[in-house]
Order: sequence, then C-alpha cells, then structure tokens
Amino acid sequence: MTVLYVIVIMAAVAATAPQDIQVTLDVVDSGATSTTGRYLGRRLQFSEEKPEGVTRTPDAAAARYGAIEIGPKGLEKTIVFMIDEPVVGEASKLYVDANANGDLTDDPAPTWVAHTFKNADGVQSTRMTGDVTVPMNYGGAERQLVLGMYKKDVRGPEEKSRVLFYWSEYHRDAKVALGDKEYSTVLVDRWVTGDFSTPKSSLAVDLNADGKFASGEEFETSKPFNIGGVTYEFSNIAPDGSSFTLVRSSKHVDETLPQIDVSIGKKVPNFKVTSTDGDAIQWQSTYKGKVVMLDFWATWCAPCMKEMPGLVDTYNKFKDSGFDVLGVSLDREDALERINDVTDKNGMTWHQIYDGKYFRSALAGTFGIRSLPAALLIDGDTGEILASGDSLRGEELEATVAAAIKQKAME
Repeated sequence: MTVLYVIVIMAAVAATAPQDIQVTLDVVDSGATSTTGRYLGRRLQFSEEKPEGVTRTPDAAAARYGAIEIGPKGLEKTIVFMIDEPVVGEASKLYVDANANGDLTDDPAPTWVAHTFKNADGVQSTRMTGDVTVPMNYGGAERQLVLGMYKKDVRGPEEKSRVLFYWSEYHRDAKVALGDKEYSTVLVDRWVTGDFSTPKSSLAVDLNADGKFASGEEFETSKPFNIGGVTYEFSNIAPDGSSFTLVRSSKHVDETLPQIDVSIGKKVPNFKVTSTDGDAIQWQSTYKGKVVMLDFWATWCAPCMKEMPGLVDTYNKFKDSGFDVLGVSLDREDALERINDVTDKNGMTWHQIYDGKYFRSALAGTFGIRSLPAALLIDGDTGEILASGDSLRGEELEATVAAAIKQKAME
C-alpha cells in the first residue's frame, strides 16, 4: 500500500464558553494508518453483476464489480470498483469510478501493487495492495479522500476470494486543551462513511504524550468519554471533520487513564472504576492490604476460559489470606447478560469491570492490552506490579500467588 506522509501544523483550539470547547482541525487527506498505527478494514464483495448506472467499462477477461456509498448526508456518491483477475496467482487489474459518473475509463488509475509469495503448500499467491483518491464535495468545500485497499488473489469460486478490504486514510488533526493539559488528537472515519458527523467516527487522543495513539486512547464520537476526571460529549461535528464541539456532560463515565509501563516493579495509578454490580472501586482503598490479580478476559476467549478453573481454585484457596481478583471483560457491547451468566456458572465471584468497548476498553488502553488472556499481579497498597505473563497461568499461578502473599505478610 502506498501511504502519503503529511506534516501538518496543528490547529489552535479556543474555548468559546466555560463548558464548551470549540475544536478546529486541519484537514489531512491521507496517512491515517501511519498516524494512528491501525486501520479498520471494510469488506467490499465482488460479483459478476454490473451495477446500475455504469455506462462504460474497460476491456476485461474476467470482470467483477462492487460498489460503496460514501459522502456527507444528502451528497452521497456511489463509487463502483471493477476488478479483472483472470489467472490465479497473477496480478489483477483494478478500476475505480472515483468521480462517480458511470464511466470506469476516465478516472486516474488507482495505485495497485502486486506482492507475490508462496503459501505453506508451495502454491504461488499474489496479494494486491494500493489506494485510490475519491474527490468529495462537502457543500462547496472540495476534499480528496484517500482509501487504502488490499485483496488476496482469486481462488476459484470461494466467496472469500471475491472480497476487497478498504479503509480510510483521510483524517483530521488538532491540538486540544482539556483541563490543564494539551493533547494531540486525530479524528478518523473508521467506517469509511465519508461523513464525520455520523456515529461511526472516532477521536484518537495521545493521553500519555508518547507520540502514539493506542487503541484504548480512541473514543467514539457517539459516546461520552472522561479525560482528567471530566466527562465530555461531542456536538456539532462538521461532515468533513473540520470542526466539532466538546460539551461537558453530567453522565458518569469512568476516566480513561494514560497508558502505563506494565513492567514488573513499575506502579499502576490509583484508578477509579465501577463494577458490573454497581460498586465503586478505588484501587488503593478497595484493595488495601491485599495482593490483587487484574485479569483481562472475555467470554469469547477460549484460552481465557481454559484458565478460569485454575483461577477460581486459587481465589477460593487464598481469598481469606489477602488475595483478590478484579476481572476486566473485553466483550463487545450488549454482552452484560452473557458475562453475568458465565461468571455465575464458573464461580467467578469477584468484581468485574465491563464497558462494552472490546479492546478499546478504558482499562485495556491504560494497561496496553492487545491480546487475551492477560493478567497482572499487583500490590494493593503500593500499586507495584509483582508478576505477569506465564507465571500467572496454569500450574504456576498458585505458586506465584502464594509467594506474593507470603512476601507481603513479611513486610
């Protein structure tokens, strides 16, 4: 994939009212993947059926078509893709009606590069990557939206071989002052709607000022978020993403903390969260005098559930000796009933934290969780990380917990 790196001067942000923050962003048409470090691939299914409105196509031996809708509400465009891939393992050709006039022969050619390799069975395969620029009118303001793309080579009639993945490379940048701190932010259109004012866009915030945007530092614009102990909601998002307003909210949302170093010997912050049963948990007061396992898991995670009987046994054995567990479920939204069912059936009687944000969970972001299962053993008084990784799994778990409890009792 070709990525255009763009250096921008961050826009200024002015507070227009005591409770409102008006944000003006620089428009950047490419480079979102390199800026945020990730993308969300959307699926475009191809078929032999030519979409309505297509009036002219280039010559092709094995043409298939797909189409996406993109653009601000009321000004949406249908962008037709045509792929020609007549031979397995060889480079395909891609044509895109970027100007949406029905003619697939009068548009600038998209970038479309072949990457040839051999599978484990020795069969040659080709993966195609590239990008295409789509001109978009936002009520008088013309923008050039760059979409990244990739596709595996054709493998006969299998449906998966007829799918192209695409994502937004266009984004918006700004410096935003929240409280007494200024943060670098990036507004992204993850679902490639072409309209930042829809609920599908999100704002990435560099909370720990490390020049990176962790998954837990990204906030959906349709939901409130809490930074620095203040909850904000988005308002008045411009369709082209050039501006929005942050309004202080009365809703309760757990604070998202900056990502921390989770090396053994480092200390975790004294965070505040609310459990699924409504209990307020403040780390150093709730777990004072204890050794606590912070366990990141999910009901869909088979390895997590495989470890659970051992964790339950260890908890029951040492809970009266100063051991506790705080579970953090990374299930997706609307999974609370399933979580409660799983915890009840498996005897997981400790507190659970769940916000329905998957790997964008506030605590997952704070602790840099990128895969499951994941766990940390922490001193409840000092916040010091005592153990992590394999020492908290399988047969090693009980011995690790026992040693930590013994050491704490000697202090």
